[in-house]
Amino acid sequence: MKQGDTIGCYELLRLLGEGGMGQVWLVEDSIRNRQVALKILSPTLSSDNDVVQRFLLEGQNLLALNHKNIISALDAGQDQGDFYLAMEIVQGKETEEIVEKHGPMDEDTVLAMAHQLAGALAYAWREHAILHRDIKPSNIMIHANRHPYLMDFGIAKVMTDDIHLTLTGFSVGTPYYMSPEQATAQKDLDCRSDIYSLGATLFHLLTGRVPHPGDTPMAVISGLLKGPAPSVRDMNPAISPACAAILAKMLAKDRKNRYQNWESVKMDLGRVLKHKPLSGEEGNDSPREEVTSKSASTKIIATIAVIVILAAIVLGGVYGARRGIFRDLLPSSVSQEDMT
Repeated sequence: MKQGDTIGCYELLRLLGEGGMGQVWLVEDSIRNRQVALKILSPTLSSDNDVVQRFLLEGQNLLALNHKNIISALDAGQDQGDFYLAMEIVQGKETEEIVEKHGPMDEDTVLAMAHQLAGALAYAWREHAILHRDIKPSNIMIHANRHPYLMDFGIAKVMTDDIHLTLTGFSVGTPYYMSPEQATAQKDLDCRSDIYSLGATLFHLLTGRVPHPGDTPMAVISGLLKGPAPSVRDMNPAISPACAAILAKMLAKDRKNRYQNWESVKMDLGRVLKHKPLSGEEGNDSPREEVTSKSASTKIIATIAVIVILAAIVLGGVYGARRGIFRDLLPSSVSQEDMT
């Protein structure tokens, strides 16, 4: 592919990024008369029927999402053997970049953003049974007007998928923000997994640190499985007790002790923003954790060896025939310079 080539109604203007799975271009959409980002599947993968099916299914799922806080897919298809997915472009900065340059974000900004993103994730789960599975600071963009956008549903899982198109037993996602059940490749994930991941993301934005640091995927996941997340106030004493209580519950290792739905998350975030007391038992700064049984410990040890291999595969970008193999293609942000 080169500048000036066309795929469907899209003229390639400038290469924005590329990897083993393909390329992402800034393109001119001749139908909509605007510029968009276009994921193009590598020709070496286009001959794999399972890969193509997953790519097209991903496009269908993304096209179904229509929410003000989700960067949307616009089109997906094929032109002369080239498979593509068109995405809207939003100008802004990733929250990861903001924290790296300026340090932890202030509590009110983070909670207001989280309240909106919780609404977007509630919509995806309630209306489409979609889990994001890769919520992290680099997948959240803030527009100049402070409007947040959730990006990259590239490894999202639709819980109503046909079984022959659903690979199980793989821990896909980013280990620093992954829920314990996702890290151990449990099959019965639900919205509580994304709730954990958003909690880990908020922890990072408020402290500049991840809940469970580690130099390797094994170290990160081992720490995640062995103990509870630290209190956010230990890392940033300026955080209010109410905010810390919300994060503690979102980050509970046992999902039975987390918020059970997005509506409850939104309610408590809204109450803190309005300086009202939390509902229920969220006044405690520490997560309620059950004592880990001997059998549970044995299960953790048995899964770590498998997780190390799978995490290395995921982080290495070798996604093979599984949903969301193109998540690394779409640039996490497009600046004003990218638009000119």
